[in-house]
Amino acid sequence: MELNVEDNVSVFLGVLIKKLDGDRIELTQTGLIKGILETIGIEEANHKSTPADTEALPADKTGNITEPSFKYSSVIERLQYLQGHARPNISFAVCQCSRYIHRHTKMHITALKTIVRYLLKTSL
Repeated sequence: MELNVEDNVSVFLGVLIKKLDGDRIELTQTGLIKGILETIGIEEANHKSTPADTEALPADKTGNITEPSFKYSSVIERLQYLQGHARPNISFAVCQCSRYIHRHTKMHITALKTIVRYLLKTSL
């Protein structure tokens, strides 16, 4: 079996690869981000300049478990894939929301939407 060596690669496993000046490259997954935005239903929302507060997301012991219009665990899974493959800058925020995958309240849904609004701003 022969291995073909390509000079340029533009897409690999859904990650768009763009060569910048010098040896720098930019990795983006705009298709996945667009899918997450559509799932949550905030394609045209206010942008956020950071994915999360700097403090840990607490358990909301007074709040009731809230079921959003989207599947919380599905969005978390896609965000985990995204953070591991192209967006390590959202790792802290995604891990904080992941802790409440089985017991999420309005506070946790808001935090999840903050990550997605940040992605909306930074994926343009």
